[in-house]
Formats: sequence, C-alpha cells, structure tokens
Amino acid sequence: MPSMQMEMQPQSMPVQPMGFQGYQAPQGNFQIQGKESQICHFPLPKNGTLLVESGAMRYMSPGITPELKMGQCMAACCGGESLFRVLYTNGGGQEGAMLGIAPNFNANIIPVSLEMYPRLTITGGAFLAATDTELQIRTERVKSVGGAFAGQGLLLHPLEGRGTVFLNAGGTIMFRTLAQGEVLYASTGSVVAFSEGVQFTVEMVGGGITNMCCGGEGLFNTKLVGPGLVIIQSLSFNELRAALATGNGNGGGGGCPCLALCL
Repeated sequence: MPSMQMEMQPQSMPVQPMGFQGYQAPQGNFQIQGKESQICHFPLPKNGTLLVESGAMRYMSPGITPELKMGQCMAACCGGESLFRVLYTNGGGQEGAMLGIAPNFNANIIPVSLEMYPRLTITGGAFLAATDTELQIRTERVKSVGGAFAGQGLLLHPLEGRGTVFLNAGGTIMFRTLAQGEVLYASTGSVVAFSEGVQFTVEMVGGGITNMCCGGEGLFNTKLVGPGLVIIQSLSFNELRAALATGNGNGGGGGCPCLALCL
C-alpha cells in the first residue's frame, strides 16, 4: 500500500505595509511627473501665485515674475529651513502660464491638503511649495532632551495656512494613520511630516551601549504616538549625502559614533 504523504503548505503571515494607509492626495490643477526624481508642473491662472522654496524653480513661461520673501531666521539657522522663498506670480502672462518646480535632489513630491490635515508639522528641509502665499511656517522645540541628537534637530515646523502644500522626500514614501495611543518608532531622519494629534518625541536606542555605538542606528529613535497621519521616507537627503561622502552604502546607520570620538 503506497504511503500517503501530506504536503505542508507554507503559511504566510498577514502583512500590513504602510503604503498609503489613510492618505488622500488632494485634487488640484497640477501634475507631478517622474518616479524617483519628480517635477511638478503648475499652470498659473492670471494673477495666480505659488510660494516656492528658493532654488526649486526649473522653468517658467513668459509673464511669470518672481518676488523674494524672507522666512524665519530661527528656522533657517537651527531648524533646517531656508531663509528665503520665492513668490511666483502670473502678472502678465496668458491663462495657465506654466511653472515647473522640483527638489534639489532626487526626491518625490508629496501634495498634502491643509484643509484635510490642518496644522501639519514638517521636519527641516521638507517644504517645497504652497498654494497659500501667506503660509506661516512656525518653529517649535521637540519635547525631549534627546531631540538634539534625533536627526531632526531641536526644532519642528507646524504649518498654518490653507490650500495645498508640496513636500519633498527621498527614496520610497510611506503613509501610516496611527490609531489613538498607537506607537510607531522611526529611524533618525526618516520622518517627513505628521498631522495634528500625533506626539513626537525621541528616545534612546535600546540594546545597551554596544548597540548604540556600533549598531548603525545612532543613539536615538523618533517616537510617534497617535492619533494621526505620519509620512515616512526611506532615504533622507542627509543620509544620502552622508553615504556619498563616506562611500558607505549603509548611509542611514551613521557608523559608530563612539569609535568616531576615539579617532
């Protein structure tokens, strides 16, 4: 009698990737082109305006004029934001005069509605453009002593305004809507923005001094507690710059800070 063999089927565990959980892209008269290095085409109506990060303009139609605006000195000196921004106005051009904007590194462009996510908080360097020319980029201190080493500096930037804000972020972009009291830990530099209601603090990395010094993840992690939307990037500009400078493909780890101090 032939023996009977039972084939064991591999059982897969349910996976819930961050993906686009809870994020709804705003509707607007703009087009984002590209995959890993994106550009945003923005048709300006007559007398239409767009507030843009300094140096982000890639092309513009005749009739569009730039006007320099100064931001906050504190945000520029300590918070990773630019001191100047440019207000582009279609003062004498045709209806729908085109303006093209893009980040100054290989990055994705993320449009976010400030009606849907009021008082959105961004990290330093995330701002690209806004339809609200009176947008206020405030500056607040991180509620943690360890914030000075958390990759975001001591400062975060709540946005006060209306319309659509355009953010830039590197690598793969992930969205996660946290439930009330839900906790998410993120590596340094990976947080792009989070909505009102999310608590942002930093905590020391566990695993002992050896893991902190040589585990490749730095000394502190970012802690986010819901409820609200969190936007995460897989490769920040600072991590990319560090990897290129050191020739280390694992640019996010930052090496061994204790060994660096010894050297």
